[in-house]
Amino acid sequence: MKPLTWRRAPIAFLLALTAFLLIFRLGTPGLTDRDEASFSEAVREMIEGGDWLTPHFNGATRFDKPPLIYYVMAVPVTVFGLSEFSLRFHSATAGVGLVLLVFLFARRHVGQRAAIYSAGCLAASLGFLVLGRAAITDMTLLLLTTGALFSFFRAYWSPAPSGRPWYRLADVLLALAFLVKGPVGPIVVSLAATGFLFAAGGFRRYAREARPWLSILIVLGLSLPWFALMLAIHGQAYVDAAMYHTVTRYTSTLGGHGGTVIYYFPVVLLLLFPWSIFLPGTLIESLKGFRDKARRDAVSSFPVFLSIWTVLVFVFFSLSSTRLPHYILPLFPAAAILVGTRIARWAEDPPARRILPSLVVAGLVGALLAAGVAGLDLVYGRYGGLVMREVPSAQAVDLGPWGLTLAAILFAGSAALAWAGSRRRWNAAWLSGVTALSLAFITIVTAILPAIDAKFLAPGRNLARKAGTLVPPGGAWAIYEVYRPSFVFYSERRVVQIREGEETRLAARILSGEVSAVLARESRVQRIREIDPSLSVQDAQGGLALMVSAVRGEAEPR
Repeated sequence: MKPLTWRRAPIAFLLALTAFLLIFRLGTPGLTDRDEASFSEAVREMIEGGDWLTPHFNGATRFDKPPLIYYVMAVPVTVFGLSEFSLRFHSATAGVGLVLLVFLFARRHVGQRAAIYSAGCLAASLGFLVLGRAAITDMTLLLLTTGALFSFFRAYWSPAPSGRPWYRLADVLLALAFLVKGPVGPIVVSLAATGFLFAAGGFRRYAREARPWLSILIVLGLSLPWFALMLAIHGQAYVDAAMYHTVTRYTSTLGGHGGTVIYYFPVVLLLLFPWSIFLPGTLIESLKGFRDKARRDAVSSFPVFLSIWTVLVFVFFSLSSTRLPHYILPLFPAAAILVGTRIARWAEDPPARRILPSLVVAGLVGALLAAGVAGLDLVYGRYGGLVMREVPSAQAVDLGPWGLTLAAILFAGSAALAWAGSRRRWNAAWLSGVTALSLAFITIVTAILPAIDAKFLAPGRNLARKAGTLVPPGGAWAIYEVYRPSFVFYSERRVVQIREGEETRLAARILSGEVSAVLARESRVQRIREIDPSLSVQDAQGGLALMVSAVRGEAEPR
């Protein structure tokens, strides 16, 4: 084993910090709705049912995503057992791998110091840290798409035929990305690569050296068999579902997740803060004379490649009709390298006073975030009623001193970064940003999330677990008006969703014996008892009530 030298110590420390931030209390909070709970339940049903080909949720086929993500999530579950920790573990490990990948790729083109700064900008960003602790597809997808683009760039600037293995690696990673989340991975990679080839005038070179026909064969050969099997087994039902979750998701607003074309401006500002403050200027500088830079060599074209990647991904998701904050994360590795490289350059050659406006903005945004956290109780007191309509278990969250602690960290960190930058001490500025984001996130994980979990998530989770002990194996229970996928996961029983106005359907399910328990708002208990007087409240928490029929089967102990 090679000794840990001073050159390796910074990245070793940064990787250790990343691993700590992603794995520390990874099982907290409970699974969130909808995505985490839906993916996790599909994994549980895949392991329990033994059908490793067709994903299922709540006993029905689930065609939202291809199967690879479920296989990836199932590995730590089989090792550690079924838990929130094991279901999120794949994202945490992918996150650590992504930070290392960014460091290695950046070091090759911009040197050791800039690579450290770049990896730190990625690791100390809220969007990355949240995604790296989530039981969903996106961090795994991000690792694969980033690896594919890095491989493409290295292949392009490698002398033929030595670049071809890198093209083939990009093909394999692209196929895996396709099997993790469908076409979005190949689309992101193709956009960035095609944009760069256009800027570099490199289409002929690419066609000659990469053998695109072989790339198509590899990607389709590795990914299409599963899709073909789904089509053969499920026919039009699969086609309709696949179209809904791809084309319809892009062209229409699904699940109320809309917004305007400017949606991702504040999202990137917050999720990549404080590094996002320096991104616009960095992009403008990198894209000046982009055609000439892109045609020179790997070093000159590197920032152009990253800028095109960042801009095209941003535009693509901004034009989508369905928008969620984490969709934009594929641009984060490129943006982190751009900003990290620029800060490293400033550390060696401090910029003129023209950077002061960005520093002022960084300080102001940090102050606004701190004020927002400090005033959370006031905001919740005014708008908490709206939240409780959707989540009856949501109650006023008492953060104690931790809310002010988090606000102080955000304010002090932003002020320190702005002050150090204004004094041209960019090493200290970068370190201030990394330290503040790390301390803020530790505070969130240690104190803020448990407090929120106790009020928002725990009541429903506890009642679902209790329902699982009351409903016999193979039986079902009903959720009236307050359905959430996490109820299926935590009860480990099939759930019948009953909407307002479907009381007759609920009565029929109870009468037939299919349903032996009902979860509803406490305010709806009397209405439910009018449907079946034999139902009695077994437990109530956080505005929710679990009602059980007087005539029911007992579940086997779990």
